Amino acid sequence: MKKIFLAVLALFLVFSCSQNKNSSSSGVIENTENANIDYNLNSKEMDTNKQLKDGDIVAFVKTTKGQFEIFLETEKAPITTANFIGLAKKGYFKGIIFHRIIKNFMIQTGDPTGTGMGGESIYGEKFKDEFHKELKNNSYTVSMANSGVNTNGSQFFINVADNNYLDFKHSVFGEIISGRENVLNISKVKTDGNDKPEKEIKILNIEIKQYKDKKFVDYDFDEAKAVENYKKEEEKIKTTPVKEGDTVSVHYTGTFEDGKKFDSSIDRGEPISFRVGSGQMISGFDEAVVGMKIGDKKSITLPPEKAYGKYDEKNVFDLTITEADKKYLKEQGLEVKVGGKLPTNAGMKKILKIEGDKVTIDANHELAGKTLKFDIELVDKK
Repeated sequence: MKKIFLAVLALFLVFSCSQNKNSSSSGVIENTENANIDYNLNSKEMDTNKQLKDGDIVAFVKTTKGQFEIFLETEKAPITTANFIGLAKKGYFKGIIFHRIIKNFMIQTGDPTGTGMGGESIYGEKFKDEFHKELKNNSYTVSMANSGVNTNGSQFFINVADNNYLDFKHSVFGEIISGRENVLNISKVKTDGNDKPEKEIKILNIEIKQYKDKKFVDYDFDEAKAVENYKKEEEKIKTTPVKEGDTVSVHYTGTFEDGKKFDSSIDRGEPISFRVGSGQMISGFDEAVVGMKIGDKKSITLPPEKAYGKYDEKNVFDLTITEADKKYLKEQGLEVKVGGKLPTNAGMKKILKIEGDKVTIDANHELAGKTLKFDIELVDKK
């Protein structure tokens, strides 16, 4: 029961160049399928104040629209960067197109099917989100596309604007440190109605290098060890109690005080997933799962203040809706009648009374003021 979700994401990613002049950093290369990668960052103007140190890992990305370089956040996002490095080292990204481009927003790639529905990870499954308080979806950061919580694979996007409403929803794992003009040019190409470029833009190659003694050398990556470490960590997480920040899957049945059921994930055949402490759930439900382990069951009773709040008469108000307005709303599939619902800033809300053009709306949540009971079972944790 999602709000049990307090808010619905306004948009999701999968979530889920029009210039021909040379770049001051990497150079715009138009449709050059056999372009070689230039590893000499020292000869280019860096697009950031970041100072590379020994041991840093950089991805050199060559596309049909030029080259850019990604500083990989291996310390702050080890799971996500290991996946990207592993895929790149085996040539997974070669020939993959940028399948989704939205000007002033982002450019997205990493799907071998080019549809936004494909991709895989080195872990053999969709892997968990990985967040760090210092990694934000700012301009020119690189972030994982997903179709929901813990559904990361190979698809990623590059922000071309500050998209901080995506923070802690999409895992940031890198930053463009050179070649930003090429990224920006890609974001400006003409696209169709599905945000797909009219003319294909491909990744020609991605090479992973390590910075050492003021030069870039080949990076020796042990994929088998990375996968093993990931699996061990996953098993460890599953045996420890839930804490704030964990992502959990829970089955529940909600009833009123008289025992009447109002909602159940069991009836739908699918548990709900949410990140503990993120504000996605009503506070009492959120607090109840802390300390639980997989397989644990619990029954809780939540007063209104821990559920959907007390009923507030101030949230009952009148609107003036003329006959012309009613006609228009009906054309949109919304009938103005007692018991019906109308869209408000707080979502679809119930009509209590109609007196001519005066329509009384109740903007309280339909479960506001009620004491609720839940039987919950923790079925998974990541």
